[in-house]
Amino acid sequence: MAKRGENIYKRKDMRWEGRYIKGHDISGKVIFGYVYARSYAEAKDKLIAAKASYKNNTSLTKSFGAYCNEWLEVCKNRIKQSTYVKYHNIINKHIKPYFQNYDLHFIDTVSISYFTDRLLDENISPKSARDILSVLNSILKYLNRQSSSSFILPEIVYPANHPKDIRVLSVEEQTKLVAFLLCDMDNIKFGILLTLLTGMRIGEICALKWADISVDDGTITVSRSMQRLQCFNDEISKTKVVVSSTKSRSSQRIIPLTAYTVSLCKQMQCKDNKFRFMPFDY
Repeated sequence: MAKRGENIYKRKDMRWEGRYIKGHDISGKVIFGYVYARSYAEAKDKLIAAKASYKNNTSLTKSFGAYCNEWLEVCKNRIKQSTYVKYHNIINKHIKPYFQNYDLHFIDTVSISYFTDRLLDENISPKSARDILSVLNSILKYLNRQSSSSFILPEIVYPANHPKDIRVLSVEEQTKLVAFLLCDMDNIKFGILLTLLTGMRIGEICALKWADISVDDGTITVSRSMQRLQCFNDEISKTKVVVSSTKSRSSQRIIPLTAYTVSLCKQMQCKDNKFRFMPFDY
């Protein structure tokens, strides 16, 4: 049995095991280190030495840009590819150029406030500035966990976000648009009309397959989204089309169709009762 607070245990193989906190992963989960010995006293000595060694090696010696890249690499396997591209561009276009010459311990609330002012002076919207600061905050939290206690996490003051009014089509404009789309309707016009009638996102329409449309049940199943994303380390193409899951789990849904929408879908059927290819089928 371990003594209180020591984290030294006797194993079934009769060896003694000492456990200590070695660090944290990107989610904040504790990562443990272990030492093993034939006796309790030896395990305790090894554990003290391991803790001291870890403490001495947790000072932040890399450049801030290196830690940004490290954080991004750790995130890579737990986020969507589109999110990775977004984080990559935020870091390389905004965060690293501004803070690359900063000593890590001088990245504080004041310096971040100046950084925020510069973003807003560059006509970056408050919403985009908040996104950039959110990524910066995640990187700083990562540094705080990796440094054991030598890096004090600064407070970040986010700019107020004032959502812009959304411009929507008037009833008259919608009527004109529908009339245009119905005239000599092809697959492209049908895709636009389907967007108007169902409220689906553009990426969801682009990823839609005919198998997702049931005229018998009068429903559309939304389970995918299509995006054109930036490519990294690709000499042939700068972008690529990626089909992935929807924006969020709640975005995966079944949309009931009106009788009018079902009739439009039926109009796009061929004589052999098979649907034509959607304009973006793949």
